[in-house]
Amino acid sequence: MDADETLMVETLKRAVDAAEDVTKLKQIIEMAGMMLKQPTPVPQPRTEPEPEPPTEAPKTERQQIADFNSKTSDTIRQYLYRGGVKPGDAGYRDAAMRATGRVNEAAGFTAADANTVEKASRRFRAALALK
Repeated sequence: MDADETLMVETLKRAVDAAEDVTKLKQIIEMAGMMLKQPTPVPQPRTEPEPEPPTEAPKTERQQIADFNSKTSDTIRQYLYRGGVKPGDAGYRDAAMRATGRVNEAAGFTAADANTVEKASRRFRAALALK
């Protein structure tokens, strides 16, 4: 019996005013089913299900059209950059207007007329086809 158990049994012995030997009292307590060294139960961590990632609302048709128009503009800029025409260069504006005109001609309409996702997508594909 270690010091903690002895101290606990001595405390109980005084509480009930018993004159018995400490080891005898420990045996009585153990026989009664009480454990002196009963660890305090530690609750297990909660296993809550992982929260689902927030789902984004589907884009509206206007948002999809705006995305395609933005991608088309970026693609035209990349085309001009690959051709050695950089923003701020002399003639950049004319080159951008010519490239945009080629995209509009290939698609069959301008960005202002691309009022459906299909039309905006067609303009984007035309921009990707620039050589």
